[in-house]
Amino acid sequence: MGSQLAQAYRDGFAQIPNQAVLLALCAGLFLALSIGLRGLAGSLKNARAAGEQSRINLIFWALDLVTVGPLLAVMAVSGGLLLHRLWPHSPLPGLWAWMGPVATVSLTIFLGDFVAYWRHRAQHSAWLWPAHAVHHSGT
Repeated sequence: MGSQLAQAYRDGFAQIPNQAVLLALCAGLFLALSIGLRGLAGSLKNARAAGEQSRINLIFWALDLVTVGPLLAVMAVSGGLLLHRLWPHSPLPGLWAWMGPVATVSLTIFLGDFVAYWRHRAQHSAWLWPAHAVHHSGT
């Protein structure tokens, strides 16, 4: 199982450059959309006004990226390998293949958004609010 885990980690981390390129393309698209809708002067004015808020959010995003991101990747790969070990004849791999890439991506986005929504709601509880309040302080 150790070699399978190592290979799964290598395969997962090999996708990071592709994801970074996709993220950069999306950022460029949103920048072009902003400039197109507001003009360059309006976009720069809005960017300056949001500078401090954006700086704080970018710092927290970077911390999250280097701390929580790898932890979630390890948990996801380990969970998948554990599921495979406990349920070796699981129909899930065949189900993903049967659904096709468009339905698989759509379902993955929906489930990810569903989990993120409820995680965010949980962060508004009395126990988690003190750490989460920073997220709302920029608005």
